Amino acid sequence: MQQYFAKTLENDVFTLQENDFHHIIDVMRFDNGSHILVGYQGSLYLCALIIDNGLCKAQIIEKRASNSEFACEITLIYGLPKTEKFEMVLQKATELGVTRIVPFLSERSVVKLETAKISKKMERWEKIIKEAAEQSHRSEVPSLVLPIKESELGNYLSELNLCGDETKCGAGSGELFSLLETKPLSISFIIGPEGGFSSREFQLFTKLGFKGISLGNRILRSETAVIYLLSIIGFMLENKGEKHD
Repeated sequence: MQQYFAKTLENDVFTLQENDFHHIIDVMRFDNGSHILVGYQGSLYLCALIIDNGLCKAQIIEKRASNSEFACEITLIYGLPKTEKFEMVLQKATELGVTRIVPFLSERSVVKLETAKISKKMERWEKIIKEAAEQSHRSEVPSLVLPIKESELGNYLSELNLCGDETKCGAGSGELFSLLETKPLSISFIIGPEGGFSSREFQLFTKLGFKGISLGNRILRSETAVIYLLSIIGFMLENKGEKHD
């Protein structure tokens, strides 16, 4: 079933976002009364469409139980890679349950953002995240912050702070499982761009409280590392009763 996110709610009727009108009317060709899912303030609702003169609203039929969000908040801090890789990570990280995405301008980031173009890029990136949240039936859209410098990293710390460390390749994922079994209420993890992080950056991360971890027995591309780590985090959060050696 197609899902959208609402802008406002009044008298059990949602007003949908204007940038979805074309998709609803011209692409999906929905009619009055067609059923859709609507996400609003962390909940999902089954609704019937109300289409009138190009405007789209949705009447609530029932509230749906949803377990699409983790109880633990997950922040991805990602050293900006090339644009196409970053956009793929935005999509996949959203599908895998991330709460917040923080682009990080690291020493080895290939992309150099021009101030005049950041607003347009943010608009595109937010659109990718929203569409991925709809596709995966998330009840909330992950937040995206403006790209940060290393001096701002301290603003995005969590109860558990992790950093992918390629120098620990081959150590397996046992330490990661042990850390996740402490059941933190929030997790931040930082992954480097194509060239990884410098030794100076690793020293800074350690001072801030990030713990370097192995991501298995193979060297992963940066975008693969994000997907790998989020998959493990998701597995552990959704299987809290199990123990792993």
